[in-house]
Amino acid sequence: MPDQASRFSLEGRLLWSRAPSRGIGAEIATVFAGAGADVGIVGRDGEGLEATRQAIAAMGRRCAAIQADLRTVDGPRTAGARSPAHQVTCSRTGTGPGTAGRAGVSASAGLRRQR
Repeated sequence: MPDQASRFSLEGRLLWSRAPSRGIGAEIATVFAGAGADVGIVGRDGEGLEATRQAIAAMGRRCAAIQADLRTVDGPRTAGARSPAHQVTCSRTGTGPGTAGRAGVSASAGLRRQR
């Protein structure tokens, strides 16, 4: 049976993680890097982003840290405009990068209860 690392190889991939400043989001981003991926991280906390970026860089992986608030209408546009890797990734692989969300409560959960 293959070992865990070889079953979960992300070598040569670029993956994005949102809310990676601490907790589960930071762990997801570092697991991606540990599995061989270069990582793009997007979040509001600049200091937390930098700490995660440094941890990923210490693993020998590239990491683009983009400070943006994805809860706002302009947040995704801001993140896209600041992304140095998205176009490179799409041209290199022919597909967009993979993504991971964060653990937490969905804002739509309250809307479902109101129906």
